[in-house]
Amino acid sequence: MGPQQDSRLIECIPSSGDYGMTILIGMIIGSLFLLKRQPTEFRFLWLIAGQTIILTAPTLLTGADCVWGDYPTIDKEGSLLYYQQKIHIEQLFDPIKALDNPAIQLIGFHLGHLWVTEFFDLFLPTYAAYNAQALFNVILSWWCMWLVLWEKNKQPWLAMIIAFGFGMGLHLFRDINWYTIEKSAVWWLPLFWWSIERVRTGKNRVWLPAIIFFGAAYTNLYWGMLIAMLGLGLGLIHRNRKIFFALAGCCLVGMAIGCYQAVLMRNSPALAQPDDFIWLRAALDSFTIYPLQWNRIPFFLAVHPICLAICLWSIFSKKTCLWTLSLGLLFFVLSLGPWLLPDTFKNPVYLIFSYLPGMWRFSEPEIFFHLTWMLLLGSTREFHFKNNHKIILYVIIVGYWAFVVRPSKPYPAFTKFIPSNLSTNWQQKVFQSDPPL
Repeated sequence: MGPQQDSRLIECIPSSGDYGMTILIGMIIGSLFLLKRQPTEFRFLWLIAGQTIILTAPTLLTGADCVWGDYPTIDKEGSLLYYQQKIHIEQLFDPIKALDNPAIQLIGFHLGHLWVTEFFDLFLPTYAAYNAQALFNVILSWWCMWLVLWEKNKQPWLAMIIAFGFGMGLHLFRDINWYTIEKSAVWWLPLFWWSIERVRTGKNRVWLPAIIFFGAAYTNLYWGMLIAMLGLGLGLIHRNRKIFFALAGCCLVGMAIGCYQAVLMRNSPALAQPDDFIWLRAALDSFTIYPLQWNRIPFFLAVHPICLAICLWSIFSKKTCLWTLSLGLLFFVLSLGPWLLPDTFKNPVYLIFSYLPGMWRFSEPEIFFHLTWMLLLGSTREFHFKNNHKIILYVIIVGYWAFVVRPSKPYPAFTKFIPSNLSTNWQQKVFQSDPPL
């Protein structure tokens, strides 16, 4: 399910007091929902934040002393060491010199997440700043999906229930456990969809999606690429003049980012050959039909079965959103990677995509399923449950997560922080003619 455990890893055991205090803090934050004079969006932000803190207890407190997830892993340790080299500051204030920095060449344009770390690092140890950013990403992933459903259906409680399946997904926690922090910032995807909906209805200016697109790409180029494809699909579905203006702004931003990335990579050595990325890495990190898994996680751990059942019930009973669902199906086929069935049938859709200029480096097709899952959840139509039925449904959904999903191996535990240093000639070990993946 994850990378091989480093021999330096030391488990960190939280105290019962950490659990109790974290739950109490979560209850206090969640209770700010009761202040009715604030906008509905902020009321539910407090409520979702409080619940996230409670459900992920004792992360809020233990995360100040230990690392949330396995540490060190090559991705997490490398990200922290590059942050300590202040490469994000060099990229912004000395952009010419940054073009020849091997760390920036390795990572690419997307160093924006290091600025978020920089903010939390003002009042936390650096490793704890990463923990805070991870918890921040979980809260926003749930809340931004709630924003989409609230915008579309104006049923805030049902929106919170359904958005739980997106924001508290095990795939997100898997990335927090083993990989770099920007991979857990999946909230950019529903935030962009929300902005498109707001532009379509005239509630926001046409420049808002372009700003969100830039932020997403600066956090992780993968999010920018997914948003570009999502935006094109939504534009073709709605065929709205305001949306096309918004997408034109996104196109200009994307062209500027693409030019920067091309200049950045002009002299950088290759990490591997295209065939290695397509047939080794991409084939490994994908959605697989047999066995039914999302990036090596059993399907009904990665996708909440009750949220899925609600969506399917809504879609088949209302028989709407066919174009949106068709777009989700396209992303699902892409998420399968180069094989429809392992080593049996090749995936022509993914191969066409991978042979576009530079797309062979897109080695994690499993993230396309984020879009499929988001579009599926966002297609849920109006329901009129009684209040007590909503409470029962929510308790069942949270109970499944607490007793089935959270105890699973990909969910992050806590480990001791192990100080280390970036070796002087580290790039010679990474940039080689035929490095292992």
